[in-house]
Amino acid sequence: MTTPRFVLTQPRPPTPAIDAPDRDFVALERWDNYNLSAMCYIRASMSNVLQKQHEEHQTARQIMDNLEEMFGEQTIQAKTDAIKGLMNCRQKVGTPIKEHMMKVMA
Repeated sequence: MTTPRFVLTQPRPPTPAIDAPDRDFVALERWDNYNLSAMCYIRASMSNVLQKQHEEHQTARQIMDNLEEMFGEQTIQAKTDAIKGLMNCRQKVGTPIKEHMMKVMA
């Protein structure tokens, strides 16, 4: 099964003219079907509140762009905090190594 991921990177093909070749109509229908599928996957993994906020979006790309705008900074901050925590982690004198390693791995 082909993944619908291409709808996140490729724009929707323009609506073909009435006398356009069948392949143009097939390409548009394929893009629309995969876009709908991608939107269903994305919305299924969201909370009800987020689903409500993204009801008006017409493409999976619009939803992903909005989610990136909403949560993108948080992931950068989380990575920064994790690296900072690891860099500053020191074993206290007299504590067992097992306890220290459990703290580092957590």
